[in-house]
Amino acid sequence: LLIVRKTAQKIVVVVLWILTAVFLILGIFNLIFADKVYPNIYFGTKPLWGYNQSKLSEILENEINQLSNEPIEIIIEDKNISLKPSDIEFTLDKKKLTKEIYAYGRDKNVLDSLEQQLNLIIASQRFPKSSHYNINKLDTFISDNFSQFQKEPLNATFSYNKGKLEIIPEQIGKIIDTAKLTEEIEKQLISQNRNPIKIVVETVEPKVKTTGLEQAKVDVEKYIKSPIELKSNIFLETISQEKIFSWLFFYARRNQIISDKKYELAVESTFNLPDEII
Repeated sequence: LLIVRKTAQKIVVVVLWILTAVFLILGIFNLIFADKVYPNIYFGTKPLWGYNQSKLSEILENEINQLSNEPIEIIIEDKNISLKPSDIEFTLDKKKLTKEIYAYGRDKNVLDSLEQQLNLIIASQRFPKSSHYNINKLDTFISDNFSQFQKEPLNATFSYNKGKLEIIPEQIGKIIDTAKLTEEIEKQLISQNRNPIKIVVETVEPKVKTTGLEQAKVDVEKYIKSPIELKSNIFLETISQEKIFSWLFFYARRNQIISDKKYELAVESTFNLPDEII
């Protein structure tokens, strides 16, 4: 029991020493930086501590101008595309930002101020947290410069012209992650270290491929082998092979090939009689 009591006393002493050290540091904070930005506060990578509000405002103006004028480089395939932040009306409110940075650790609520000051001892605080820009102009920039890297895939299909049935091969599509591109641009807008943004163009496979249509071609040829004659007491109607072909619809069905864990698409053809004939 005596050992436990002594251990508890030691813990209390250590805690009191730690608290004393923390409050001593905070006291120095408030004494030395009474009218200046607290330590461990940055604009991007630039340290701001020790500046009064007037000097802070001057520094922020220079930093904001630099961010506004320095282009953001985007690399996609073999192209380099440049975005000037001012072209999308990028802005940072210098007055608001100056007030926000200077006020950090000086909240009207004493407990909040204490929490913020303790945070500065543990980790740095970086500003700005966000920026403002014209989202419509950014969307237009992305559309104008990156639409060529987005293409819907085209399924393989049949063509029937002048009595000849042909398979039109599939076309592979491509796509980029525009949401990720927007996110990366937003990060770069408030970053002083503007490394080029690298965008990957991904391929998109069509669902129906030529190999799948080869199976259906035999059935299609049976359907359109010859015209259809409809006879009755009141009329004689000849339905052309082109018309018959226009009634055919193709549906994809997935069959897994276990050997290479891929999927092959077989295609079924069905014959539907239009309402105009019924």
